[in-house]
Parts: sequence; structure tokens; C-alpha cells
Amino acid sequence: MRNENTDSSRRDILRKTGAVGTAGIVGMAGCLGDEDPDLGNYPPEGDTVTFGLNAPQSGILAPDGVVQFDAFEMALDHLNEGGGWVDMWDDLSGDGVLEYEVEGTTADSAGDGEASRENVQRMIEQDNIQMWTGGVSSGVAETLQEVAQQERVPYMVNLSTSNLITGEHATRYSFRTAAPTYMLGAGVADVLPDELGDDLDFYQIYLDYSFGITGRESMLENLEEAGWTEVGAQSIPEGETDYSAHLSSAMDSDADVVILSTFGDALTNALSQASDRGLKDEMEIVVTTMSNFSLEPASEHIEGVYGTTDWNAERDDEYSQAFVEEYEDRFDETPGFAAKLVYENVLLYAEAVERADTFNPPEVIRELEDYEYDHTGVGDAHMRECDHQAHRMVPVVRGLSEEEQEETGLYVELVEEAPQDVTTYGCDEGPAADVDLGDHGD
Repeated sequence: MRNENTDSSRRDILRKTGAVGTAGIVGMAGCLGDEDPDLGNYPPEGDTVTFGLNAPQSGILAPDGVVQFDAFEMALDHLNEGGGWVDMWDDLSGDGVLEYEVEGTTADSAGDGEASRENVQRMIEQDNIQMWTGGVSSGVAETLQEVAQQERVPYMVNLSTSNLITGEHATRYSFRTAAPTYMLGAGVADVLPDELGDDLDFYQIYLDYSFGITGRESMLENLEEAGWTEVGAQSIPEGETDYSAHLSSAMDSDADVVILSTFGDALTNALSQASDRGLKDEMEIVVTTMSNFSLEPASEHIEGVYGTTDWNAERDDEYSQAFVEEYEDRFDETPGFAAKLVYENVLLYAEAVERADTFNPPEVIRELEDYEYDHTGVGDAHMRECDHQAHRMVPVVRGLSEEEQEETGLYVELVEEAPQDVTTYGCDEGPAADVDLGDHGD
């Protein structure tokens, strides 16, 4: 068993024997030592290492959070026992990570920033996590990026898509594999003019917080460059459930397209109310990002609705199909991208540790920076050094009828993939222009 321990640990932690289970909550620990950490929880203690997951199991974002716990469990099992992508990636052994058995600790974020901060601080201080992933809310992700940098523990952001995450709030200790709203807007602008027509007018309805605001801005910039015109926009306060005034304004604008930068239950409510008011008969609907599990409650209303996803289970490549097969065998349902991203994030971090031959955070971070890869089901991807954003393709999709959903087990079908060279932007452009990552800490 490989051991990176030094004679005296920086964190004087007393663990309860047998309190840790794969993807379960790690047992409570003793008190912290007086010395502040400089390099997170490096070096590991004992014969195991712990990874963390912070994601919503309750609250309005839970439909896209609960599946992350399943994917996290599967990722850890594969790291320890083999299976799935672990058997397909050269740098992973299926015998733990650097021969350490990997254990898990999880917490319910409830989509709340303060609760998430407390969750992650506990994981760092009591559970000695080497990294963590998970989440939905962009605002929560931005809060946790500060924790990652301060505590020197890497954070693999999950499906949060606000531009700010790899823009002005980017940190050296956080990475994002999901596409930001700027790339999603570029994907929509590349595909939908050919699909729906040139010179169209659009109206935007967006959540009044980080994801919705940057979604609106990204759609505006990219679609107007493509020749469409925004004729109006209206924000939705967080927690608002009645969108009748917003939808009426959109219909009165005589726009050809209404764009919804909403998510989770907010998206479900908007689609359901748009269908009830007959908006779908008058206008095309485009959703900034569409998750299978968010759309489930609105399945009868999504036929013909356009949008983007981060990944789709029908993608015909060996890595996508291997993940789908493993997930369906274990959980008896088709995975969405919220689950796939957690699995991807855990394995990408573990792979970087193996390449670095250490859990030392700065060395692991350098292995992730400027890393080009093609083995996560999205084709060619590049985790850039300048902003810690993975640049890759963006799938543009369309909602299926209820009959097609029943036949395929999917909610959307692929229209076209906007390629990486269309969706990417320079390190001095777009969100990346505001990046200051900070130091590695060594």
C-alpha cells in the first residue's frame, strides 16, 4: 500500500473505526489541530482517501441533484473495483487511486450557499477530503470556489453553468467540465438559424440570479451576432412560480422565439404554463439548458422545444454507451447529464492524481491544466490552463413527443452538435477576459 504520510500530520483527526462507507457519510471526527492547512488535506492519512459530494437532495433543484449521489457511488465503486470508464482509461487501475481505497462522504446542499459552505467545511475539516464535486446552483458553486481556494482542496464543479464560474469568480482550485452559458449561446446561435430561420425576433425570460442573468447575456450576444434580434426581456425573481405576466409580455412582443433561461422546477413551471396559454402554438421555445430529470414533470409539454444539453444518452460513442450501460444496469433508468458529469469529474480528478503520482494539490492541478482528452463522451475536449474551463462541443436538442419518450426512454433528441471550434473563445475574450485564478499554493 502506497503511503504519502509524514511523521506528523497537519490535521490531528481521530476517526471512528468503521464509520465510512462508499458514497456514504464519513463518520464524525475529533477536533482540529492548531495549524492552518497550506495544502488542503495532503498528505493522506492511513490507507484510504476520501472524496466528497455536495448536491441537492431537497429543495427545488433536487430533481437534478439526487441522481448525482447514484453516479458518485458508481464512480467510487469503479475506482476501487474496476468497471465502466476505469477499465477503458489507461491511467486508472481499478485498485483504488495510487493504491489507496477511495471512500466517500456526501451532503445535501438543498441549493443553499451557506448550507453548502458548512457542508464542505465539515468535509474538509472532519472527513479529510482530497477533493469534492456535485451541485446544481451556480450561485452555490461560486460560493464554494472561494472555499476551494482558501482551503487548498480541489473542487470539480458539476452542472452549474454561469459564466462567472470560469470568469471573474474562477479560482486555481476549481475546474468545470460542463459548458458555460456563453458556450451554450454559441451552440444555439450556430444551429438554430439554420433550423428555424434567419433574422428572427426573440424575447427572453430568465431567472434573476447568476445562471439566468449570464444565460440571457450569452444568448443576446451570440444570437444577435447570428442575425437575430432581441425585442424584450424580463427577469423572474427566485422562488416565483407564476409566470403569467412574463408569458403574456412575450406573446404581446410578436417575437418569433421565446428563450427561457430557467432550470429545475422553474423550467418545469414555465413550460407547463406556456403550453397551457397556447404560447407554443404562436412561438418557438428555446431553453438555455435542458436536463432530463428537470424535464420529467413537464414531459407532456416539451415536444418541439429546443435547447441545449451538456450530454445526451443517445450519443453514439464508446464512452457514452459504456456509461449508459453501467448506469442502467445499476439503477434501472437512463442517465442524464447531471449524473454523467459527477462520474466524469471524479474520474478526471483520480486520473490526474495517477499521472501526478501524488495527491499533492498543486501537482494534481498542473496535471489538469491544459489537459486535452477525448474519453468522456463529448469528443475532443480541452481543460484550459487560463480559466480552468473545459472547451468542447455543445449538443443542441429538441423535445420528443410523449409517444417517442415512451419508446426511447429519452426526453429530447439530438438536432446537431455545435463543434468545439465554434463554441470556444479566447483566453482574452468573453468570460475568460475577467479571470484571475490566483496561485497554486506551493
